[in-house]
Amino acid sequence: MSFKRPILEIVKDTADVFSKYEITKGELERTEELIEKLENQEITVSVIGQFKRGKSTLVNAILEDKILPVMINSLRLSITCSYMDLRLFKSS
Repeated sequence: MSFKRPILEIVKDTADVFSKYEITKGELERTEELIEKLENQEITVSVIGQFKRGKSTLVNAILEDKILPVMINSLRLSITCSYMDLRLFKSS
């Protein structure tokens, strides 16, 4: 027997519990925002680390695609900020 449930289902069940009590109104609002983000597949992830430590390589590996540039022989002395809509990369 498997006990795995989709995270969206768990969050919706949690919102149902929060909706029953006035004291959890703030938590309900945050939970509803999370539900919207999960349904729209909107997640913000920050990858922070020292220069030349493989942050872009890690992100590319997680996404299973070469999206962010990887520089092998050069030391970048600037901060790189990348934003992408990952729905563009989602296969149908």
